[in-house]
Amino acid sequence: MKNNKTCICILSARVNMLPTCLTNYCQHVEDRHDLYIYQFGNIYNEQTKQKIKDIYGSNVKFITLDPQVPEFIPESEMFYNRKHNAYAKHNFPKSRLNYLHMCSFLSWELFERPEIQNYEYVIRFDDDSWFKKPLGFNLLDKYMKESEKNSLFCLNSYFWGEGNQYNSNHKNTRESLWVCTKAFLLENKIKPKDKKLLQAIENDDEEMFHKMGWKSDLSIWKLSSFKHESWKTWTDYIKKTGGVYRHRWGCCEIHHLYGRIYFENGVRDLKLTEKDLYYGHLPNFYIIK
Repeated sequence: MKNNKTCICILSARVNMLPTCLTNYCQHVEDRHDLYIYQFGNIYNEQTKQKIKDIYGSNVKFITLDPQVPEFIPESEMFYNRKHNAYAKHNFPKSRLNYLHMCSFLSWELFERPEIQNYEYVIRFDDDSWFKKPLGFNLLDKYMKESEKNSLFCLNSYFWGEGNQYNSNHKNTRESLWVCTKAFLLENKIKPKDKKLLQAIENDDEEMFHKMGWKSDLSIWKLSSFKHESWKTWTDYIKKTGGVYRHRWGCCEIHHLYGRIYFENGVRDLKLTEKDLYYGHLPNFYIIK
């Protein structure tokens, strides 16, 4: 079902995976909307672009981006130079700079893009998303029904990093995020509406903070959510810290924290992975050649 008020956005770097991702999407998901594929540099040649359009349809647009590191962040403070951080030292060389650009783009820049401003809803997922089986429902319809219950910021595929799922890599990619969140709440005199975050703050429990559970990649939003003054206040604060480039803070954490701060139950879980309908990463053996 196509809805002219809705678009799908994918930031893609995995040229070999996107055709498989979209093939599975078209087989198992009802929603058909205008598709915007963003790329850092011209990584998609005309032949591959046509292949994508043959799979999904003609309403596909490729948009090339030229991301830049914020000028106020010195090279010595970039995440890949934080040698005291085990993850940065062993798993994040400078060649992964585009990953940090991705975190920045998906956290806030996407929602400011001029080509999507006339849409009402945005669906986003990664280019290696694995739509395993028919969902049995329309994603946009599900969002609309959920938003009728109470205030909703984001409807999401599944949560990760809850409880015992939390590990050292999660901690090493969230350096200073706990301190930043507490400082933001104190400075703006805000009491979180989400019970888990509120309990972590009141108990000064950083471990509980990390184990709250975090949204994953497949998400549905109402675009107007990103025009609220509260969103600007939150993201302006995060931008000033340089946390994306200094600490590799991801869009999942930045979005979910906003949802936990300003909504009682603003980020909701469709439990698609628990139902074996979806997973965030395609296995390499499953790639269509």
